[in-house]
Amino acid sequence: MTRRSNRAYVRRLPTLTLTWDPDDYAPDDDFPWTVPPPGGGGPVAANWAPWVEWLDATHAIQLSDDPGLYVIHRNGEPTYAGKAANIQTRFWARAAALHELGLAATDLPGQTVNFCSVAVVPATYAMPISLAEHWLIRFLVVRDFSLPAHVLTNASRTDSFLAPAGGLSIRFDPTASPPWLSNAWAQGQAGWTQPTATVAGFDYGAGVAVFP
Repeated sequence: MTRRSNRAYVRRLPTLTLTWDPDDYAPDDDFPWTVPPPGGGGPVAANWAPWVEWLDATHAIQLSDDPGLYVIHRNGEPTYAGKAANIQTRFWARAAALHELGLAATDLPGQTVNFCSVAVVPATYAMPISLAEHWLIRFLVVRDFSLPAHVLTNASRTDSFLAPAGGLSIRFDPTASPPWLSNAWAQGQAGWTQPTATVAGFDYGAGVAVFP
């Protein structure tokens, strides 16, 4: 006689947790440039050559050098979302571009940026940041099109994507997340769930399109 084993299998969803940094970072001129006048004399400020960096309100803490997602927003509305293997390095490059264009922080009114790390369970799950970026951009595109004025610039990834085999769960803390990632708007979207009062997210079964 062959005994058949009765085992209960629990499906483990790959879980991406978006942990947002509580700080907002705004562009600022890192230091005043000074040059000596051609005819001699004391140095004068050279406002045409600022170095623009993204600093928090204390001007002492710069963007994280961790991998993750970032969102640039103007006057509280998201204008660009992306991913970076090193967020600080990404914005160093952007500071260099602003410098080469001769722009100063005063040329960027109302612009701020915040970022999040992406925690993954299980840790061996492949390409978590890319999938989180695609989800976040798609989420912001849907939100942007519900507004009277469309300000999101990187709306190219508007396509839905399929949840991976076994399903996908994306979580965020609504008490610490930016207002454009909040329960008030998110709960009307496909896959929304709130298992606890302080955790919100989206669960997708295998092969289910996100935001169809």
